[in-house]
Amino acid sequence: MDIQLYLTPFLKAFVITIVLSIVLTWCSKKIACRGREDSRHIHLKKISRLGGVAIIVAFLISILTDANLVISQPLWGIMIASFFILLVGLWDDFSELDWKYQFFYQVAIVILIFITGTQVEYITNPFGGYIFLDLGQYLLPSLLFVIVWVVLMMNS
Repeated sequence: MDIQLYLTPFLKAFVITIVLSIVLTWCSKKIACRGREDSRHIHLKKISRLGGVAIIVAFLISILTDANLVISQPLWGIMIASFFILLVGLWDDFSELDWKYQFFYQVAIVILIFITGTQVEYITNPFGGYIFLDLGQYLLPSLLFVIVWVVLMMNS
């Protein structure tokens, strides 16, 4: 395994994330681009809510500029879904987006990912080997559960 194939895009995304985080934090202070204060958020004062922008933009730039990567239809689906997750997250951060709408958009994003052919076929076992997930007819419900769960964990 050539570690350079993985290390270069990782470092590129890492550096872009750090630089964008600093720039976006500075910009959010200058233009007062901070999230709202309400009962759902536990912060004592307004904070910048643009960290997700830095992460998603770095992810997308890293993928789009990697000459060794062939962008397949499932990867396009993940990239487009990431962008939509970013938009819905920003919408929720700067205005009160009802949980029903959030859930609707998350389900729509999962369906987009499913339509583009993205599948989780296996997960790596930390003790060695793989755990194969032959989900068959349960692929869409399991994909829905995993993606909504991940988004909820990021927001908690």
